[in-house]
Amino acid sequence: MTLRTSLIDATLLNAARETLTVVQSKSTSVRDYRAAMQQLGSYLGAAMARSEIRRGDVVCLGMTVEDADFLGRGAVKSLEDAGVKVSVACFWNERGDAFDLDWADMAPVVQQYREPAPERIDHLVILKSVISGACVVRSNLEYLFDEVSPRRVHVAAPVMLDGADARLEKGFSKELAERFEYWTFEVDTVRTDAGEIVPGIGGEIYERLGLGPKATKNAFVPDLVKERAPQAA
Repeated sequence: MTLRTSLIDATLLNAARETLTVVQSKSTSVRDYRAAMQQLGSYLGAAMARSEIRRGDVVCLGMTVEDADFLGRGAVKSLEDAGVKVSVACFWNERGDAFDLDWADMAPVVQQYREPAPERIDHLVILKSVISGACVVRSNLEYLFDEVSPRRVHVAAPVMLDGADARLEKGFSKELAERFEYWTFEVDTVRTDAGEIVPGIGGEIYERLGLGPKATKNAFVPDLVKERAPQAA
């Protein structure tokens, strides 16, 4: 896995890893978990803005519905504060398994919010709270590639499971996969039989964020989308 941690300021990286201990603690409250996730999104946005993404660049920022108000909001603010133009895409995915093969798992998009894509897209950034099987990231990338032709592609998550990059890249041509850059603060190696990465992000993201069970996550619209929708009209 080619990680961009070498380009992340040491102070920022240490702060991000300290914040990770907050989300990984089972005793962290919903309020503090949400705040920590937003901070991690801010750190990811700042890391990219301090090295690979420059003032005046145009970014298409894709995220999942459960991450939008937390990880996504933090990343958007950091990028916009750095003078980057951000076009947001938010996806509601329905997870399904295929043949018990990790790389063949599917997460089709069942609903989406997409801001009009500028004529020029310098960077496509896909955010996820944790990446393991990579099926959600793969689905969202495929969706965006239909309309967006970025110069560079960034896959960003506070935590990734070792080998997630290889699982993601199996769904794309070698030429395209070679353009992927991965941003993370921690690479874990343990996944339980229930699919949880340990220590990962401290458990099931939907419950830790107070969004209820995973089955109901597609029934709400994030505040970030509500706030930005009038701007996109």
